[in-house]
Amino acid sequence: EQQEEQQEEQQEEQQGERGEDEEGGDTSDNNVDSSSVVQPPSKNSISSGTTVLDLGCGTGILGISSVVCGASSVIMFDVDDAAIDAARSNVEIMDMVGYFDWVVGRVRLKGGVMGRK
Repeated sequence: EQQEEQQEEQQEEQQGERGEDEEGGDTSDNNVDSSSVVQPPSKNSISSGTTVLDLGCGTGILGISSVVCGASSVIMFDVDDAAIDAARSNVEIMDMVGYFDWVVGRVRLKGGVMGRK
């Protein structure tokens, strides 16, 4: 029994190192600093009335920037409760609570990986 537990722990560590969750899904994007990959929106670049989906919101910086730049609402998604908590805290600090909705969970896209046809 102890050996089984050790094997399970090793498997979990290996999955984490490979960027996989317990279901074999890819989590490697959880460690991406979006500020180095995605340029935040510029002032008035988002039409009034627009709802923004922030998939993998992390600390919430892109969602917050979207509101500053004109979005009427933002739906924040993340698989990590801690990320949602951090984002909520940042939204509260910025006094923007009324603009945001929150979803903890995965977003599975029909047809595969986001950004591919």
